[in-house]
Amino acid sequence: MGGAAVEVGSQTQPGLPATSVGEAECRATSHNAQTALYLKQLCEEDFNMPTKVPKLWTDNSGNQQFQQKLGCGKVRHLQKDHFFVQSAVKLKLLEVNKIGTDHNPCNALTKHMKSGEEYRKALAGLGMVDASEENRRRLWLRQ
Repeated sequence: MGGAAVEVGSQTQPGLPATSVGEAECRATSHNAQTALYLKQLCEEDFNMPTKVPKLWTDNSGNQQFQQKLGCGKVRHLQKDHFFVQSAVKLKLLEVNKIGTDHNPCNALTKHMKSGEEYRKALAGLGMVDASEENRRRLWLRQ
């Protein structure tokens, strides 16, 4: 909201393990879509804050294409709640966009970073900062 991350997280998936990467991506997108629409409704109804259409980002091309069409095509092993995102996209309640794997800030939560610089860039992309004593001192000296 307002250009900042409101919720960021990483978790193991509940229930039975996904049988494919595509299924895992669909599960995660469905969960995140529901959360984004809940936060949008909360801001508008409880805080009287106008909001834009939520945007979800995925680095999986297959997942993005699946969410843009209606129906399952050749996809198997999906539950009906995974089709929630397709309906929401069709009704223009949210958008699903592609982000390059190298530019995905969520990598900080799910992948091993090769260097401290990669990690700092990923944290900044999540709207997070390094709160170590050294970094606080450096920020204090800039002011």
